Amino acid sequence: MRATPLLLAVAALAVAAPRAQAQAVRLRSVSAGGSGMNCALADDGRAWCWGTRADWSRGRRVAATPVAGVVRFVSFTTIRHAGCGLGSDSLAYCIGENEYGVLGDDSPANGADGVYYRTRLGPVAGGRRFRSVSAGGQAACGIALDGQLWCWGSNEHGVFGNGAPVAVYDSRTGFGGNVPVASGSGARLVSVSVGWDHACGLDDEGTAWCWGRNAAGQLGDGTREARFVPRPADGDHRYRQISAGFRTTCAITQDGAALCWGDNNGAIGDGTTGTRLVPTPVTGGVRWRMIATWRGVTCAVAEDDAAWCWGLGIDGMLGTGVLGDENSMTAIAIVRSKTPVRVTGGVRFQSVSVGGYSGCGVYVEGDAWCWGRNDDLQLGVPNASSPGGVNKSATPLRVPIRATPARGGR
Repeated sequence: MRATPLLLAVAALAVAAPRAQAQAVRLRSVSAGGSGMNCALADDGRAWCWGTRADWSRGRRVAATPVAGVVRFVSFTTIRHAGCGLGSDSLAYCIGENEYGVLGDDSPANGADGVYYRTRLGPVAGGRRFRSVSAGGQAACGIALDGQLWCWGSNEHGVFGNGAPVAVYDSRTGFGGNVPVASGSGARLVSVSVGWDHACGLDDEGTAWCWGRNAAGQLGDGTREARFVPRPADGDHRYRQISAGFRTTCAITQDGAALCWGDNNGAIGDGTTGTRLVPTPVTGGVRWRMIATWRGVTCAVAEDDAAWCWGLGIDGMLGTGVLGDENSMTAIAIVRSKTPVRVTGGVRFQSVSVGGYSGCGVYVEGDAWCWGRNDDLQLGVPNASSPGGVNKSATPLRVPIRATPARGGR
């Protein structure tokens, strides 16, 4: 068939049209997960995740990928094999594996009948609007606009703060918290942070309230007694940010001081390894902007944008360029730091996060860098199973995140 002038013109335009170029994604915060993935929040409100769990299915290996769905987020945090975030519409959304019912959408929790996944974002049941949402070890919690605490997932050790010490597990239905459960506390909070088996929040005056397990003093009330409803931490401190971790809690006061309490393999940052039952100042006199703690490591960003870490440097978790071996007690002793040490590279950070096996930060330029273990591709680069890959890194590695614009530049 002979080409018409119109067909020739269309063909010429197709040849001349430039291919869509991948564009760097500018990030504003990062959430290091507990197993198999890390996530970050972009300036446009999209969440990006990477690692073997980042496709929210069964361990396919993927690079940084946007979370499926049209939701734009204000915040996004990871919870083992799932993620939950606060949408710009003030609703809570979750995605991933429904271990313990952490999706909060009344779907079946994992049990004897198999594993339930949500591969696209779905709203948490109830249509409730929140001001803060946090995912932790086995549960997620949100603070409603009226200050009421709601939690879903596992209530083991009283993480729901509703007066019940332990949720009863039933392999047919999972934990009873697969929809949000209200706390019975009179505390009215503005933010929440969920740890492994405890949680903490701040009220509008900056008072820290904590609840759940307290075997290591992670509630900061001067005891080791579990609390099944929120209770104020000890001391007349006023905080602007708080992080509940793995048996340790840290917070930043309104004047920029850092205090930590609970389990202490150096993660308290006071120069000792002794357990602290009340908020204890981090040594050094640095003024801090934000802080994060998990699994024996604490990292924070100073007011001059420098990132510092302290605690156990297993597998390079301190980000100082020194690797430790999880199976060698000698190496653990060598890389432990009981006081803050600066993350290598001399660069400026706007936020940091600590996960079970890796740490991540967002530079002020808007790109993500991670350090620690990489067996699940949580550093965002190939591991040792690929040529030139790494299984761990004690120095931050840049996570390649690039978005291809829609055809026509839309």
